[in-house]
Amino acid sequence: MIWSFSAARIFRQCQRQWYFKASLASARAKDPLRHEAYILSKLQSVSSWRGSLVDRLISREIVGSIARRETITKAQLLRRAKLLFDRQLEAALRHSLRNSGAEARDEEVAFRSVEYGQAPSAEELATAWAEVETALSNLFEMDQVRGAIKAARHLIAQRPLQFEFAGAKVRAVPDIIAFGEEELPPLIIDWKVHHFGTRDYRLQLALYALALTRCAPHRDFPMMPSVYSPTAIRLFEAQLLTGVEHQYELTPIDIEELEDYIAETAREMRLALKAEDGRDLHVTDFPVTTYPELCQRCPFMNLCWEQYDGRPRDKRLSDYEPPRTLFALPAR
Repeated sequence: MIWSFSAARIFRQCQRQWYFKASLASARAKDPLRHEAYILSKLQSVSSWRGSLVDRLISREIVGSIARRETITKAQLLRRAKLLFDRQLEAALRHSLRNSGAEARDEEVAFRSVEYGQAPSAEELATAWAEVETALSNLFEMDQVRGAIKAARHLIAQRPLQFEFAGAKVRAVPDIIAFGEEELPPLIIDWKVHHFGTRDYRLQLALYALALTRCAPHRDFPMMPSVYSPTAIRLFEAQLLTGVEHQYELTPIDIEELEDYIAETAREMRLALKAEDGRDLHVTDFPVTTYPELCQRCPFMNLCWEQYDGRPRDKRLSDYEPPRTLFALPAR
């Protein structure tokens, strides 16, 4: 079982959605239900798409340019960003996800609203591009982060880190790992692309530090991060839409709190995947959220309700009204 912060969050919000995404979905499964769950797992909101677009541009364009010892200006980055934005948007509005092979779908963008019959508005798309532009422009003005990136001898972007803990495979993907001089611990930088900057992401950043010091080192790591304690790892959070930079310093209590959270939620996940009578699990074995607004944002909405009462659903969002009994299923 794979444990991640996002998986634990989804599990606590709606076990049914977690089951669709983490257990049932399969790109190459012949079973139609599992394949459909995989396709729906790729659906995004416009805001989540623009966030992943920013992540990709920083990883591939900025970090890539540094690795090639090239200089990239803000104007160059924004031009490349607009080309990628337009290309992905065109594919998303055509909803080409269902017409491409499994390999191509890994790079494809698909909007949940289009799947359910409501294309995003021109205003929503204009806002998305304005926020991409703001996020990338702010990055060039963030002195602490830019200085840390320039001082690094080796940068690694979007690298999955995995280690075993509490009977689960714990997975984390830091935005950037920066290795500096040998006497300095590695630096982890995490990008946030939203307007609300009051939430404390200490536990998420603690997970990155813990994963870096406990995972099997990748071949291109210039040193062994395991020689450091998680509390020694340097941590930066960059709020790209607000221009706020925040440095975290972890304590042993932070690590203990994180480990407790992983152990508790991993145990709950394992129990949820274990049928009491030894039979095969069914989607209705997993209780759904008690908050209808979460249901309305779920990419698996149509599949979930169809499996619940056996009736196919019209994909127009305006026709959806969750059955009352759906929000009264008993917990297992």
